[in-house]
Amino acid sequence: YHVGRFIYLTDALEDAPEDQRRGRYNPALYRYQAQDTGLREADRMSLMQTIDASVSLAAAAMELLPLRAGRGIVANIVYLGMPGVLRAVAAGTFRNKNRADRSHL
Repeated sequence: YHVGRFIYLTDALEDAPEDQRRGRYNPALYRYQAQDTGLREADRMSLMQTIDASVSLAAAAMELLPLRAGRGIVANIVYLGMPGVLRAVAAGTFRNKNRADRSHL
């Protein structure tokens, strides 16, 4: 649940500026009733805390799983990957949508 919530809300955070410009639905914009200038900084921080809480709860759930094989990979994703993606999205550096060469995708 919390991994899915992380993906949904992080995607909403990343897409918010373009969704607002185009008048598209975005759960972050809807929840915080964004103004013409986008999310207020306090609302953005609140959303980041909510997403971070989902990462923490996903980690807690992972620790309860009887994982043997693959535990290191799953832990790496939860403890390093998810927080890293959140930081990059918040900084606007997660991906360069204007990059011409996407052959690696």
